[in-house]
Amino acid sequence: MSELNENHRRCLVATFQSIDALLSATLQAIHAGDSPLALYLSDMQPVQYKVLEDQLRELRAKMADILQREHTPIPPPQINGSWGFRTALMSARTWIEEIRPKYMQAYGMVSEDVAEYLHEAAGELLDQLDRMEACLLQPPAADLEARVARMDQAARNNRIAPLLAVLARIVKEELPYFRTTLAALLDRAERSDLEVAVFGRVCSGKSSLLDHILQTDLLPVGVTPVTSFPTRICYGSIAKAKVWFVGRAAEIFPPEALREFVTEQCNPDNERHVSRVELELPSPRLQGMAFVDTPGLGSLARRGVAETLAYLPRCDLGLVLVDSTATLLPDDLGLIDALSKAGAETMVLLTKADILSPSDRMQLLGYVKERLRDQLAIDLPVHFVSVRETDADLSDRWVERVLTPRRNAHQQCADDSLARKVEVLYAGVLYTLEARLQDTRRRHPAGSLVEGEWRMITAKLESCRRRKLNDLKQIEQTSERIFERIAADLATTATDEDHINAAIRRIFSETVLFLSRQVRDELADLRSLILTVSHKAGFTSMDDDDVPAMAAMPLPPECSIRVDAPLSLGIVRWRGPRGKTQAIRHQLAAMIGYRLEQTLKKYFDHLESWRLEALEGLRREFQSRSDRFAARFRTPSGAVSNAQLDQVHRNIEELRRVHEMLFTNTGPTQKIGSSAQPVT
Repeated sequence: MSELNENHRRCLVATFQSIDALLSATLQAIHAGDSPLALYLSDMQPVQYKVLEDQLRELRAKMADILQREHTPIPPPQINGSWGFRTALMSARTWIEEIRPKYMQAYGMVSEDVAEYLHEAAGELLDQLDRMEACLLQPPAADLEARVARMDQAARNNRIAPLLAVLARIVKEELPYFRTTLAALLDRAERSDLEVAVFGRVCSGKSSLLDHILQTDLLPVGVTPVTSFPTRICYGSIAKAKVWFVGRAAEIFPPEALREFVTEQCNPDNERHVSRVELELPSPRLQGMAFVDTPGLGSLARRGVAETLAYLPRCDLGLVLVDSTATLLPDDLGLIDALSKAGAETMVLLTKADILSPSDRMQLLGYVKERLRDQLAIDLPVHFVSVRETDADLSDRWVERVLTPRRNAHQQCADDSLARKVEVLYAGVLYTLEARLQDTRRRHPAGSLVEGEWRMITAKLESCRRRKLNDLKQIEQTSERIFERIAADLATTATDEDHINAAIRRIFSETVLFLSRQVRDELADLRSLILTVSHKAGFTSMDDDDVPAMAAMPLPPECSIRVDAPLSLGIVRWRGPRGKTQAIRHQLAAMIGYRLEQTLKKYFDHLESWRLEALEGLRREFQSRSDRFAARFRTPSGAVSNAQLDQVHRNIEELRRVHEMLFTNTGPTQKIGSSAQPVT
């Protein structure tokens, strides 16, 4: 009879699992000898590799037999493979961060050029890891086809099901980059209610407006980032919150517990591993209509921003909330543009309208509509709303005139939304197939060259994102530069209050304006580079409007810092010009140093916010183009066979035929021809 205790058995299991993992990984690494990063020379014959595989299976069987004889159960796997790979990606990110200069300094001095190269290399690799993680979030292609087949059996959606079936097959076989978009369409098709999503910047009043519409106070409201993922609010006979977690089943909570899961204060960085939240309320306004409260844009919770952007394809009606006191910003315009490209109906709600007089409202309304036409070439409905009791009728009238008719006709509105979204996907897939066919015919000579330039843009975006204008070191350096220039100027002129204050105003403005123009020019050069490389990659000039133009840069404020007394320089006159300059600089630093740094910080905070918004818009559009670039150029290696070319032809012809049959003279939107630009 065995004398092994429980600890012995645990040790056996852990040892056998480690042996299995080690030998399996080593054998796989040897087999990957064609990898440029291979650890081992592949010196084994195929027959040897096959024998080792068989013997490894025998070893596993023997180890399992030993555990069985000792009545030691082998614990079943508890972790999904996708979760394990995402964990591995987290480790890979940590290792990539360690190639940055501040860590590489431990192995020897790093020059400025090498430091910049290491930062850019790290950015390129991190971007690739982001793509790998995004791939894990995509549903299997087989699952998508099965969902399309099930949808074909529903009479409500059978008009578009044939086109979706063709798209699903092509996406599975040829264009995996469109899987996320296709999955979002199927999510939309499987629901009959109208999905109304509320977007906006932090503090724009999203949750407050939803509370007012639904006559509740359950949604958390705050000036800091609140949600880290979209929170869906739908109809239910009993008020409750349903929360899904990674790796375990969903749980039901009282609706008051919502804050514990969706707020950054109670669930920082999503440490509770929440994957989805749904709030059910017995509100008549939710019958046939669901609302989604999205994370605020423009916050430090960047994961929440990513979740908001990823949700766009599922949205039927997008409500973009804009603070009436802040007006449209680049983030707002980028979001409106993205909603339009996703096939969603969009409208702008100007919140906190109670602050404005009726004449101011009309002036702001005209400005917003004009800005939308100038920047995006679209004409959207714009409404004023308020949740203050004295002006709440603005919101109530909007609900009655705009939301209620859509709720009453939610079935038709949902079907029309789905048809628009299918049109968008159809245009993107058709455009990509035609472009790939043309590039295959002429063997696009720029493919490898453009890919290198594409990687360079990725690195530049990372380098630009990494730099911060408003950190303490940057502010101190700018402050020192201003003091040095003022001191050099005053060393040769008078040092009374008027001369000092005039020099402070002039040199402050010149220095800060020079730095801010450098920021603007860097972003303009980056935008120009994206357009240039896009043209080399074969994107037409019609795509240029998709790359967001920068909003007006915030100008430096007029310097209000003053000194009220002349400088005392009598004791240093014998030191000469250099000593006098140093004395002036030290006295100025003592007199106005703190005020100057605070003024710089306030402006640099504002400028940094503008810079990050513009940079995020460029990054989003570049990411979209990167996916299209990958679909066109990153085809399997080797010559393209005639059979593959014939398949592309057949796919294009089938897409056009089915689309013609379904949408000509019947669709809710204008037919999209073969020259349509893709939206992915």
